[in-house]
Amino acid sequence: MLFRSAASLLNKNSVSEVFKHVSASLVGKLGFVDCIIYHFNPKTNALEGDPSFMRDVDSVDTGLTPLISIPLGVGITGNAALNRKIEWVPDTALDSRYIKDKKIINNQSGELVVDITQFANRRSEIAVPIINDNELLGVIDTGHPEPDFFEEIHKDILETFANLAGVKIRQLLVSETLVESESRTRSIIEYAHDAILTMDLSGTIMEANQQASELFGYEDLELVGMSFVNLLT
Repeated sequence: MLFRSAASLLNKNSVSEVFKHVSASLVGKLGFVDCIIYHFNPKTNALEGDPSFMRDVDSVDTGLTPLISIPLGVGITGNAALNRKIEWVPDTALDSRYIKDKKIINNQSGELVVDITQFANRRSEIAVPIINDNELLGVIDTGHPEPDFFEEIHKDILETFANLAGVKIRQLLVSETLVESESRTRSIIEYAHDAILTMDLSGTIMEANQQASELFGYEDLELVGMSFVNLLT
């Protein structure tokens, strides 16, 4: 059942849907107290996450994005990202990297938005980096108030979710890049001062701008599908 849930990640249509599905699956099916999925932002060199999936606290909605920001190398989660390896801590009380303060501050006003410290006191924690094509995409971070709670099976499941999430996120990012590229190309063609035609390998016109239509004396849609050779004869 759980691995079927992991596989269904591949059907999601956005990165946020992927993150929500992972968090909800791990909290709902494994009994984890919380699960935060962090997205790596290369511009800030930090992990950005939303603590919305916590079993013992209502969904936190502050209207701020991100709600939590962790620089690489800071805390257990930041170290998992920096070293690109799983951080499995049986007892956080014995690990000086554990971040105890879970207060979320509005970066603009400096005011306290929400304090989830009482709900996020983890005695055991696992942080699994999401990596695809040798690129850091994020981290799955989960914890439990009991020390030594996690077992090998938990680590294996988290790795499975991280691997599938990485594949899907990469697919979504590539798709977004292609859409943006096509949009820019279409805009250039549409607003160019010169006549522009795009053709396939057989010489069939696929797209024409207004200037091309005026040059050849056809409507835009009339040019589409015509042979360029025939157009010149």
